[in-house]
Amino acid sequence: MGTKYTTNPTSGYNSSPPSDDGTVTETNRVKYATVKTKITDPVKTRGDNIDADLLLHFDRGPTAISTTTTIAASHFNEFLELTGTITLTMTDAATLGAGWFADLINADTNVKTIARATAANTINGVTANVTIPSLGALRVLVNTAGNGFITESLDRTPLTTRGDIVYRDANGPARLAVGTANTYLKSNGTDLSYVDPAASQAEQETGTSNTVFVTPGRTQYHPGVAKFWCKGDFAGNIAVSHNVTSISDDNTGEFTITIATDFSSADYVVAPGVEGGDNTSSSIHVITASQAAGSVSFTVMSGGTAPADAVNWYVVSFGDQ
Repeated sequence: MGTKYTTNPTSGYNSSPPSDDGTVTETNRVKYATVKTKITDPVKTRGDNIDADLLLHFDRGPTAISTTTTIAASHFNEFLELTGTITLTMTDAATLGAGWFADLINADTNVKTIARATAANTINGVTANVTIPSLGALRVLVNTAGNGFITESLDRTPLTTRGDIVYRDANGPARLAVGTANTYLKSNGTDLSYVDPAASQAEQETGTSNTVFVTPGRTQYHPGVAKFWCKGDFAGNIAVSHNVTSISDDNTGEFTITIATDFSSADYVVAPGVEGGDNTSSSIHVITASQAAGSVSFTVMSGGTAPADAVNWYVVSFGDQ
């Protein structure tokens, strides 16, 4: 194994032939022994040599390698079956000669390193080593200039599942498993991964990321977005609202709002207002003692002295849920 096929000349063919001048002499007599040694034997020898050389050329192995090894001229045209965490050092490219090649098969999940015995030798035009990824395969060839190597992937497809894709990781072609539902491919500038691009509640509450987008179901978690708002009257009717379960008419000038999705605590901001009433100086204020995570109560004071109903009231609120 590991030998380039070269031309086999026919040695001894028709050596020292007789004069063949037509005379009847002993030297011109046709004899089996003479024909055999001058024609038949040389042809047979050449045929045997060709057969042996072709066997060497095409008998490609595989050859098992499980320890760190120098890849030499004798590995020409071989299948090298590699196992373990090992380094394969390529003999100087000029020594191997242009056109030399071997196929390197990584037979397990350990990454294999292809190194260079001569630092000036290149691999794919770069003076750096390369690796063979898990279950990967490379053909390594000496370039035409005889000063480096070219690699060609022989990988079987690493895909195993519908939706998988092939991409190049740090070691070569690799499988990227299909992402879960509603995830998208994202690049970090080096590698690919599947991510959920929607902002989480925590990202919305922090409110600083510029790499995620907001979905309708998480908009409310941003600190600058109102958590509930409502317009109602003093009979307990809601005109329009968001995130409000109900309102109650507690007494003259008093009402309570029940919030659908509660705040995380009673520490949130409310901004109330009124429309009309029996006194132009009517004002509204929050009775903080009755402000809870899931409800808040208000009293409309007429002229600041007594509770009084107005026409409508409005409330908008901000805080953390």
